[in-house]
Amino acid sequence: MDRLKAIEVFVAVAQAGGFAPAAAKLGLSTSSVSRHVSNLEDSLGVQLLHRSTRNLRLTPEGEDVLEHGQKIVAHVDRMMEEQQNGRASPQGKLRITIARFLSNILMRNTIAEFSRTHPEVDMEIVLLDRVVNLIEEGFDLAIRVGHMPDSSLKTRKLLDLHLGVVGSPDYFARRGVPQTPACLDAHDCVIDTAAPYANRWPMLSRDGRRVLQVVHGNVSVNSGRAARDLAIGGAGLTYLPEYVFFDHVEKGRLVTVLDTFAIDYGGIFLVYPPSRHQGAAIRRFVDLLVEHAKPVQRYRDARRLAQQAGAADGAALCEAEVTSQS
Repeated sequence: MDRLKAIEVFVAVAQAGGFAPAAAKLGLSTSSVSRHVSNLEDSLGVQLLHRSTRNLRLTPEGEDVLEHGQKIVAHVDRMMEEQQNGRASPQGKLRITIARFLSNILMRNTIAEFSRTHPEVDMEIVLLDRVVNLIEEGFDLAIRVGHMPDSSLKTRKLLDLHLGVVGSPDYFARRGVPQTPACLDAHDCVIDTAAPYANRWPMLSRDGRRVLQVVHGNVSVNSGRAARDLAIGGAGLTYLPEYVFFDHVEKGRLVTVLDTFAIDYGGIFLVYPPSRHQGAAIRRFVDLLVEHAKPVQRYRDARRLAQQAGAADGAALCEAEVTSQS
């Protein structure tokens, strides 16, 4: 019997108030949790829990073991953290699954930099749009897009996923600037088929309702980065997350339009298995993700202020809408 593991499991059961919630927290099956507790009771020769179909209650011996067990687990946690933080360089293997929607930018920036600065870490990157079972499929981290449902997994929001319609200054000089989503009917649009919305762009109407604006264009591509580059080249307008285009807006290669109609599309989330410990490699990788997200967040904050100012001034109707209302 792994005595330390048995103590750890017993403490989790006592703190969570049951076998099932402790199993979810530890990433174990309920039967495995029950077996660890039974083994600990057999080893100590005492009953630690009163079990019933409705609740679970500590025996006097269980209360005593819990007090000592919490100190043991806390001591081991501190020891592990000190050792991991003291390691000069992360080592081992890091297995990550990433939504395809995010892959181009993350691979070019964060993943490439991490691999250069931490060569002793073997990284396996799996691009998947489906939601994987991190524990059963052996992943250390998932980077997901959208809205996260409640679950036993640990989540951390990296960024709000705000979208924007962008085009090149040359395109707008030739074709004009759309003033409302309905005006997009008169424009060429580059369709990002890798995005969940493809050619049905989720936007806000003038009265604040969420609508799907169907757009048209003679170019489609299954990559947000490629759609951005086509927009820079003047092929048309495209609808992308800010992290894909923000630096090109700052450099004047792209211009955002319809800002007051663009929406938040959930967020970018880091999702971990429900275990207590995170190795040095995953901590360093997450730190790098957070650092790379800071310029996007600064741009997001500035753009939000501009949107609020634009909403206060009001927006003009496009010629097609003026005609239809006259």
